[in-house]
Amino acid sequence: MRRIIFWGFTLMTSAFLLTNCSYQEWEPQPSDNDSTGDVTPDKGTEKDVPFEVKAEIAATKTAGDGQTLTWTAGDALNVWNNVSGATSYSDAGMASFDKDDTFKGTLPVGLKKGYTYDWFMFYPYTEGLSVTENKASVTIGSAVGGTQTQAGYGSKEHIAGGSMPLFGYAMGVKAGQTPVATMQHLASIVEINVTNGATPPLTVNEVVLTASEDIIGAFTFDFAGSEPVYTAVTAGNSAKLTVTGGAEIAKDESAKFYLLVKPFTAIPSADIKISVNGYEKSAGLEQVVEFKAGQTGSLNFVYDKIDFEESLAGSYQIQGLWVYGGTGPEYGGGGFVDMHNKSWLFDEEAGHDITAEMDNYLEFTLIDILDGGQKTTGKCVNWAGEDGKNWSCWYLQSAVPWNQADISHFYRQIPIGESVWVRDYTVEPNTVTFTDSEGKETTLEILAPQEVNGHNFENSTFHTALNGTDNWNAIYNDIDKVYYKPRNYYIEVVKVDSVPETAKTSEAPFIPTLPPDPSVVPESIAGTYAYANALCFGGIDPAFVGLVEKSWAFSESIWCLQDDIYVFTATGTDADGNETGEVDYQGGNDGYWDYIMPASYHKKEGYDDLDLSPFYGKIAQGISQYVYNKSECTVTFISDNGTSVARPLVPGSHDFQGKPHEVIATFALDFDLNYTEPNVPGYAQDWSDFERFYVAPQNYVLHLNKQ
Repeated sequence: MRRIIFWGFTLMTSAFLLTNCSYQEWEPQPSDNDSTGDVTPDKGTEKDVPFEVKAEIAATKTAGDGQTLTWTAGDALNVWNNVSGATSYSDAGMASFDKDDTFKGTLPVGLKKGYTYDWFMFYPYTEGLSVTENKASVTIGSAVGGTQTQAGYGSKEHIAGGSMPLFGYAMGVKAGQTPVATMQHLASIVEINVTNGATPPLTVNEVVLTASEDIIGAFTFDFAGSEPVYTAVTAGNSAKLTVTGGAEIAKDESAKFYLLVKPFTAIPSADIKISVNGYEKSAGLEQVVEFKAGQTGSLNFVYDKIDFEESLAGSYQIQGLWVYGGTGPEYGGGGFVDMHNKSWLFDEEAGHDITAEMDNYLEFTLIDILDGGQKTTGKCVNWAGEDGKNWSCWYLQSAVPWNQADISHFYRQIPIGESVWVRDYTVEPNTVTFTDSEGKETTLEILAPQEVNGHNFENSTFHTALNGTDNWNAIYNDIDKVYYKPRNYYIEVVKVDSVPETAKTSEAPFIPTLPPDPSVVPESIAGTYAYANALCFGGIDPAFVGLVEKSWAFSESIWCLQDDIYVFTATGTDADGNETGEVDYQGGNDGYWDYIMPASYHKKEGYDDLDLSPFYGKIAQGISQYVYNKSECTVTFISDNGTSVARPLVPGSHDFQGKPHEVIATFALDFDLNYTEPNVPGYAQDWSDFERFYVAPQNYVLHLNKQ
């Protein structure tokens, strides 16, 4: 048949073309009217009788080429006939194309006048083909283990001619009349549109379609009904196409490939697979696709395999979360904190403290190569682990200013759930940038096992520098290293074979519940409180200085402050309606601070060890009484040692002679030391600890956290 260009769409009919058939010129044969020959009731006696049949093809034009489908020289048919109603056919031999839709041949035995005959025709001519009980044999696509061959991209030359079997029949034709049959297709065409989804250029040399049923090979087909019924003889479910002369397909560009198959129906639940150059994926059907005889059905395939070994790709388990931080590392204020082993530092509501992060897994998938191999990109899934929870990244709320516990800006460096990553090979160490679902970016360095600041990381580590704020009042404490002045954050991971299925859980970001706004003066101060900080606002030009921060200025018992407990028990009200009660000041397991500044430290002539209890022992050790005046916002402490008055400070910023002081605990007790002039007359300012704590202390501020 004449060569044309196919135009195929999913579930839209295209005409198959037929060409390149073997050609045999027809010549009339002399009759041999031997009366001794075999004569049956439906056959005449004349032998070697010329005949002609018409094999019509609808005058259909393919889209855009303007060509009419016609038979061409060299085309030939298998022809069979028998008296009408018979199911076995006599081989009429080969009929060769003559002109128009007419084919001519020679009958071994002529037909008998007065009888009607059924005719069956098959294209392409196949020697030895037989028809029995309305059944014939056909090979579709290729033999099992064979291949179809396409030259270049988008070509349909290989689906022309003899590769496209057709059949037709003419029923009840009187002897002497020309049988006219409409030829029908036995094969379907699958158009596979291959898109290069990866950066490296793709040259396609093989395409394989694997169905859930036999689609190529040898079949018998029963043409007794309206549509042929196929029965596999030697058939297979994989159709292979070898591609020659293919060019490079750039990223996001596509090419089309064509396979001949037995008609079948593909459903989404069926295991339909496509392989390109050995890379196999599911066809990903979202709806039923029918591959009908004489029609073209389309499938899409994105080649996203990356022929690149990305060391980051794979699965990891989190091994440790470390922070190096601290104010004044030059004064010993810096150090590493193993945050996993200090879970009490963090908000634990509903199991979302830092331990929730320690069963998390990271799964990195490579998707593409960028910038000529200088960068790679892919998908990261931060699985929540078997507990189904992630760390909230909130510090212990009672230890920090109200509504300022969220430290996710420091520590949520790898997004929870799914994110996109880009690795940059142009910098050393390499970096990986994560982009979460909301477009927020975070960038981490990828570190090999190494020693950092005296700490040995035994596994691969993600690292980023942090920029906290110095807090000299919290120096040497974990809160300073983790909350105020974190400097470097490390996520230590270990590579594993795969993520356990039980760990593949997810959770939306968890927001802990904020306590009531503490800026309102409390109705009662009854409760149990833990020491949080002790500060002196002191000096001739006063400033805030932490007592424990300046531990070297005092006896070693200064450290006893840190586990002190204050139990306020309300017992009634006075005549003015003020809350009254007792306070039990407990020194903890290590006792009390003795309030001593040793002479060996201050070295001031004429001064021995200094007893600072008049300034800093405002609450008697053991049991004393208190009166809480809410309206005037005062707490009066009464003991055998005398009476002292404090001003309760709620969380927030408070002014001290124009200098702001931030209260971060539940509340603070501000004891005004009634400073008017230095305790050492004529003392010349030297900004020493002696000056601040003894010569000119102006306020003692005790920070407490309600338990």
